[in-house]
Amino acid sequence: MQKRKFLIVSSKDYGHDVMSQLERAVQHFFPGTPSDKVERSENKKLCLKNHGGDEVTAQQSQEVQTLSIFEFPLLSLEFTMLSGDEQVEFKLLSNDVQTRASALASFFAKYDAILVDTCASHGFAHNNFFDLALQLYCDRFCGGIVLMAHAAYQGHCIGNNFNYLPFVRKSVWGGGPRTLKNVIYPHHAIFNHVTHFDGGSFSGHFCGDLDHSKKNYVILAEYDNAIPFAIEMKPEKESTGTVVMLNFTSCSYAVASNSWTSDSDGHKLMYNALMYVSHHCVMNKKLMRRYFDLLKHAQEHGSYCDVTVQFSL
Repeated sequence: MQKRKFLIVSSKDYGHDVMSQLERAVQHFFPGTPSDKVERSENKKLCLKNHGGDEVTAQQSQEVQTLSIFEFPLLSLEFTMLSGDEQVEFKLLSNDVQTRASALASFFAKYDAILVDTCASHGFAHNNFFDLALQLYCDRFCGGIVLMAHAAYQGHCIGNNFNYLPFVRKSVWGGGPRTLKNVIYPHHAIFNHVTHFDGGSFSGHFCGDLDHSKKNYVILAEYDNAIPFAIEMKPEKESTGTVVMLNFTSCSYAVASNSWTSDSDGHKLMYNALMYVSHHCVMNKKLMRRYFDLLKHAQEHGSYCDVTVQFSL
């Protein structure tokens, strides 16, 4: 069975909406999902432990707000929400930022992809290793990341240690109403079953400048005002994770009546983006397991060989 594990890093209120919208997407792509195929739990304890030599460098005791597991004959989907509200604290034994970030990245590595939700990075801002942990998750663990609109908005944005943000961080915010108009790559996986997006009268989106110092971003779609709606950051190396930015707030009509409308496909976009960025992560994990199996086999049989792993997606 293929398994995908996703972490939603979010503020509490918006996070529950994201989880509901992702469940709505699952119901769309797997219609008629029986209730006995869904497992939900509240306030499940997460424990983060990472060893640096003989030292346990981190233990994270924050409770998960929601866990939803969908079991299908050939696929298991697991969505976990971790609240990014101001009270979140990571209790680390080391004061070194690199050590703290490595510990958090090791925790992130349990998941195939992470959605960094609206205002979540603001909630973690006092933990100055959150941005570096996301960077290490991409670089070291080939983790996939989906960013929402506030990721680039100054004051809420992910810190400068995260290098895969396609925009220049600024306090520039656009309103509505706005709709998705120009889908430049209609066959891209994130647009699977996506036909419409109306941001409502609010239509919150980041409208700052693209970071032209970065050459590896691709604009996938634009709003009706030509502002990028969706952007993909192509991996700099084959072993680096994929990043997709969806330039809208996760907050839907269910939480704010002036946000994206009930007939919009925001839920499908978030789901598709998570599945897309996780594919690279899952494939690389499989290839690396195969690589180490070959090395182990060579060692056990006293043979030596050069093993080349070709990454191709």
